[in-house]
Amino acid sequence: MAAQTVLKEIIAYGVNNVDLWNVSTKVEHITDEIFNNNFNTLRDLKMKKYRKELKHYSRLTVVQGRIRMNSGVKCNIRALVHLVKH
Repeated sequence: MAAQTVLKEIIAYGVNNVDLWNVSTKVEHITDEIFNNNFNTLRDLKMKKYRKELKHYSRLTVVQGRIRMNSGVKCNIRALVHLVKH
C-alpha cells in the first residue's frame, strides 16, 4: 500500500510515467531504486545521498537505466522528502 502511495506521490511531483525502461516506467524505476518503494526511505533520506543517487543514475547509459530529470522535478522531489520528514 505504501509503495503505491510513494509511486503516486512521485508521479504527482512531475516524474515521467510513460517512458519505458526494462518493462517499467521512469517513475517505477526511481521508486524502486532510490526510494525502495517506502515512505520510511523518504523520511530517512539525506539530501547529500539523494543528490549522489541522482548523479549516479544520470551518468548511466540508456541501456543501464539512466534517469534524468529537469531541475524543477528534482526540486519537487526534494520538497516531497522534506514534507515526509516533517
